[in-house]
Amino acid sequence: MPNFSTPADRADVIRAVRSVARRRRPVSVTIGEAALFGPDFTILVDLITNAPSLHRLHADLLVALALHADIAIDVPQFALAGYRPHVTVTSTARANSGNRYTLGQLALVDMAPAGRSELRVVIATCELDHGDKPRLQ
Repeated sequence: MPNFSTPADRADVIRAVRSVARRRRPVSVTIGEAALFGPDFTILVDLITNAPSLHRLHADLLVALALHADIAIDVPQFALAGYRPHVTVTSTARANSGNRYTLGQLALVDMAPAGRSELRVVIATCELDHGDKPRLQ
């Protein structure tokens, strides 16, 4: 998902994400080539290849969040046709090209808690295809 803002309560956003998660199965993905993201092309990522089910999940989340949380996407060109699924490379972890993974969980992350863009906080997680209540972090 691209970054977004919303006037909705956190509970409404969690409900929207949960409504999608309970209808979806875990998604199998394959890691592809590296790319550079960000405004200055300085963020190293590994792209996810051939993942039509991940694109459908992305679209379903956008619809649910638009309907139930009135989201505003920060950079709209990164949504739908512009969506490029990826794994961000960190100093401690990297997904290697050719590796396959099963994504079984959605995580809702505050990308700038208390206005601090260098921090990330997981707000809730929802298992795909289980309908479990989100586990608040």
